[in-house]
Amino acid sequence: MILLCLIFLSFFNAKAIEITHGPYLQKAGTNDLAILWHTNKKGFSYIEYGENKLDLISKASIHGQFDANNSFHKIILTDLKPDTKYQYRVLTVDILKMAPYRVIYGDTIKSEIFSFTTQNKVFETFSFCTVNDIHGRSDVLDSLLKVGVKTNPDFYFFNGDMINDFTDENQLFNGFLDVSVKRFASEKPFVYVRGNHETRGSESRNLGAFLHFDDGKYYRAFTHKGVNFIILDSGEDKEDSNKYYYGLADFDSYRSEQEKWLQAYVKTSEYVNAKYRIVLLHMPFISQEFYDGEYVTPSHGIQDSQKKWAPHLKDIDLLVAAHTHEYSFLKVGEDNNQFPILINDDESIVKVEITPKGLKFVVTGTKGNIIDQKFIPKK
Repeated sequence: MILLCLIFLSFFNAKAIEITHGPYLQKAGTNDLAILWHTNKKGFSYIEYGENKLDLISKASIHGQFDANNSFHKIILTDLKPDTKYQYRVLTVDILKMAPYRVIYGDTIKSEIFSFTTQNKVFETFSFCTVNDIHGRSDVLDSLLKVGVKTNPDFYFFNGDMINDFTDENQLFNGFLDVSVKRFASEKPFVYVRGNHETRGSESRNLGAFLHFDDGKYYRAFTHKGVNFIILDSGEDKEDSNKYYYGLADFDSYRSEQEKWLQAYVKTSEYVNAKYRIVLLHMPFISQEFYDGEYVTPSHGIQDSQKKWAPHLKDIDLLVAAHTHEYSFLKVGEDNNQFPILINDDESIVKVEITPKGLKFVVTGTKGNIIDQKFIPKK
């Protein structure tokens, strides 16, 4: 009897279910949007959403079963209207027991009500912000996002090395996810570009389990308000044979895979008919790399990326890169480049505004100080 009482008390005094991280938005398209969040206990999740009231429900269904009994939750809303503001909240039902013929539900946790706006297919002026090389310094990121939020961009890019060698999932939360949710990510999406440091560490192969990538690929393309964005994954900076990779690196063939995809993609109508074309990748196209106080030949990863990809990107309007931890802007032809190259440092945020007349960008430091600003006329 005493044992039954103890079991009964422990059952009902178990830790309450909570939303520990999120929700955060990704894949903001004209008609779809991905919403992700984490809970401290396993449960069954769904989303309530709608234009003026929460009159619609969405659940994730995989192979004939609603996604359940997990603590990471991702639901993709589809069939959304373009250029429309929606309200939403996420809900997770605690699963106390999940047996073959018996499921016991506990409490339901609800987030507050947030909103998002789908994009318009028609070209119009808009802006985005990008940060990079944070390496887990959430205080620096918080300062930069505080600056960025004031400019009200449509979305954000995280252009690689947001964490430093991925060995524990808490690096994602503590390094950039939680502060992103605090500043913007529950109502505006971010697009993640993998850096070379995200390829390192025991958990590096699980990055996609915490974020959303179309078709599960780190390289991809999308169009936002008539502007085409290409995201390339430059991988590691050293040769695959480098001793520190212990025979587990295969980035040369991976970059060749992307070259084949890129060669085909730039022939598509989505790319050809875009008003502007912008490329983001972590490691820049440069002929010299500043390392340890002097200029040296760029690393193998930079050279291999440039050799394989640059010939297919001759007609882009801007390439946005990172990695060097130093800001620079290369005009067309300045370093034998055929397009402008913006390389952001590790303590600045870049806002790019796209207008009918051209691209305007402003680089701002952690204290709101303007580091540089330029205008690139439309071709």
